[in-house]
Amino acid sequence: NDPMFINQGAISAPSADADIHLIEAWDLHTDASTVVVAVLDTGVNTTHPDLVDNLWRNEAELSGEPGVDDDGNGKIDDIYGWNTVNNNNDVNDAHGHGTGVAGILAATGNNEVGISGTCWNARIMPVRCFDTGQYTSTAAIIAGFDYVLSFPEVRVVNASWGLGDRNQALELAVQRLGERGVVVVAAAGNDGVSLDVEPFYPASFNFSNVISVSAVNTLGGLASFSSFGWNVTVAA
Repeated sequence: NDPMFINQGAISAPSADADIHLIEAWDLHTDASTVVVAVLDTGVNTTHPDLVDNLWRNEAELSGEPGVDDDGNGKIDDIYGWNTVNNNNDVNDAHGHGTGVAGILAATGNNEVGISGTCWNARIMPVRCFDTGQYTSTAAIIAGFDYVLSFPEVRVVNASWGLGDRNQALELAVQRLGERGVVVVAAAGNDGVSLDVEPFYPASFNFSNVISVSAVNTLGGLASFSSFGWNVTVAA
């Protein structure tokens, strides 16, 4: 009953082979409330009516004392997540990209508001590692990956972005997540090139915990903007 559900091309594409068969999946399962997905991005609108019920909360900080690092992870009052750009607890979206990503992941489904997320009930941990213009430093991204390691309940990191230069520190950060059993879902990129020729990281890291994702259009063909290559795990 979500009013914008009909506009979600990934769910109701004109070609039956192009969408991701979510309606059939929802007949089986709509709840993954124990799964925490860290969204490393521009932040998330923490008051969005279609997301507020599915935001992860750091219970130690939520029930602790303001201005105190109650969980001992070196971050003060990180109730919803952390901002590695400004090194504070302001995870609110500076751009809009991260909120859009979070909605695709886990907008509350069948609540008569907005859209339906891929999962109607999952936990989103916002980690803001990009500034207002979607720019950042490698250090901020690595700090975001390492922040995730503070919380064993995180099972997935969503990285809808990438870097053109291979960076050893970034590579080691992704490896550390893999050692903890955390999956990194990474965009193949929007440059329309072969990753075999022009790698894009973390999508191009050859690690078993990296799922690299290309895009298809509503007819099921490769989207004109999407990069591709042997490192790509899935196109959707």
